[in-house]
Amino acid sequence: MKISLEQITKAAASHDRKKVYWKTVALIGFSLIFTGLGFATIDDLTNGRLASSMPLHMGDPYDTFGLIIMVGIVFSIVGLIGWFQRLSRRGRMIMAPIILFAPAGICSIEALVAGPFVHGVFAICMMAMLPLSCLGLVLWFVAGIPSRDAGPI
Repeated sequence: MKISLEQITKAAASHDRKKVYWKTVALIGFSLIFTGLGFATIDDLTNGRLASSMPLHMGDPYDTFGLIIMVGIVFSIVGLIGWFQRLSRRGRMIMAPIILFAPAGICSIEALVAGPFVHGVFAICMMAMLPLSCLGLVLWFVAGIPSRDAGPI
C-alpha cells in the first residue's frame, strides 16, 4: 500500500483543524470566565450598580455573573480535554503542569484582589479548584502515554 503526499497533507490538515477547534473552545471558556470575574469584580466595587443596569439582570448579580463563569468553566474543561488529546507527547507534558497549577494561580489572584474574604467575587471559582486540580493531575499521568497519532518517541 502506497501513501501519497496528498493523503498525508489531508490527514495533517484534518488533525490541525480539530486541534484549532478544541483550542478555540478552551479559549472561549477562559474568556467567559475572565469576563464573568471582571464584571463581578466591577459590580462588587460599584456596590451592585453594574448588574442592575444590565439587560439580562436576573436579580442577584451572582446569578448573572455566576452563570457566565460556570458556562466558561464547562467550556474550558471540555476544550482542554479535546485540545490535550490532539497534542504531541511533548505538548502534553508542557500543558499538564500548567493545568495542574493554574488553580493555585487563580487563588493567588483572588487573594490579591479580594483578600481572605471567601464569600467574595471569586468564591464561585473556588468550586472549580478541586476538579481542575484533579484534571491536571490525571492529564499529567496521561501525558506520559504516547498519543495514537504520534509516531515513535
